[in-house]
Amino acid sequence: MLDEKGILGREIKLMSKKIGVLFCSYGDIDSKEQLKDFYRKSVETIGLSEVPTPLKEVLSLAIWELKQSRLREEYEKLTPPYRTEYRQNCQNLAEKVKQKLKGVNTYVGFNFINPSISQALAQVREDNIEHLFVIYHGAQYSKETTEISFNDIRQYLQSQVPPWKIKITGIRSFVRDDRFVNLVETKLKNNIEQHFPGIDSQDLCIFLPVHGVGFPKFENEEEIADPYFKQTQDLIEIIKDDLKSHQYHVEYGFQNHDYHPPESILNYINWTKPEAKKIAQRIHNDAFRAVLIDGSISFLIDSKETLVDQKVDLVGIIEGQTGNNGIAGGNQRRKIRAVFSSSFNADDALAEYLSLLIKDAIQEKGDLVRLN
Repeated sequence: MLDEKGILGREIKLMSKKIGVLFCSYGDIDSKEQLKDFYRKSVETIGLSEVPTPLKEVLSLAIWELKQSRLREEYEKLTPPYRTEYRQNCQNLAEKVKQKLKGVNTYVGFNFINPSISQALAQVREDNIEHLFVIYHGAQYSKETTEISFNDIRQYLQSQVPPWKIKITGIRSFVRDDRFVNLVETKLKNNIEQHFPGIDSQDLCIFLPVHGVGFPKFENEEEIADPYFKQTQDLIEIIKDDLKSHQYHVEYGFQNHDYHPPESILNYINWTKPEAKKIAQRIHNDAFRAVLIDGSISFLIDSKETLVDQKVDLVGIIEGQTGNNGIAGGNQRRKIRAVFSSSFNADDALAEYLSLLIKDAIQEKGDLVRLN
């Protein structure tokens, strides 16, 4: 246990180094012409990670051919250029954090688009950063999100000759941080007051859609090796318990997406449950008058998974415009209003929280991992 002098001494020693922060995520595309390459690269990295490279390329092309029509239709629901606002939000958030952390450089890098993580790291090296902290744009740690960015960093380090002398620390997760939980709950309460003022709590449902992950069929849900599943469930239970005094009804569902091979090609993946669209259909069938849809516990920055999957598809199912298979239908005789709440994006409150999280990491506190 360090005394006050010891803690101060360690802070001075750490802050005497030139420090940087790298924000990472998948990224998104600017036009449908980029969709094929973006999708194939994501499938090869996530769903086919254990498959040998020559076969991986053949399979990713076959999967693309099966899914391209639906994927193109999904992107038509967005206003191009798709990536510009997403990337701008990421950069704005990094800039706000930089302003709050005087003397710390911030960078943005993506897994599947430019600026890539490699390009960001090249800039980090040019800036002579001595200690780099890495944050993924999501609170939970997952092998299908955070770890992919960590692996990109490890691969870049292995390619450097002579070896790059830098210390790189990954912030694995912050899902159990009370400050983050409070940030999410405050956002939910503020949105309820804004969109449904004076509503009876029995008429309101809070729906939390979250990023889904695939797992091998030999694992059951109690044994899923990816920490993301348990971290997500634990956070939702905390939110439910904290909001119990308001008598709000809270539901959640996994958005199981397109980064794994369909069963017609490789039948070895199960998806996390409950599925978001099935929960949305159940919410529609229940007696709620109002539904707040908020995916911020899983998505810090808005992307197609929020702006299409949530804002268009889930709202449509809940309001009865479409069924959970995307076909028009549902009980339209009973009026139900669903409101989509944007992610944090470059919100000042998120930037303030992340700056505190980074200060903790500089003092070697938090869920951290050395990446070199």
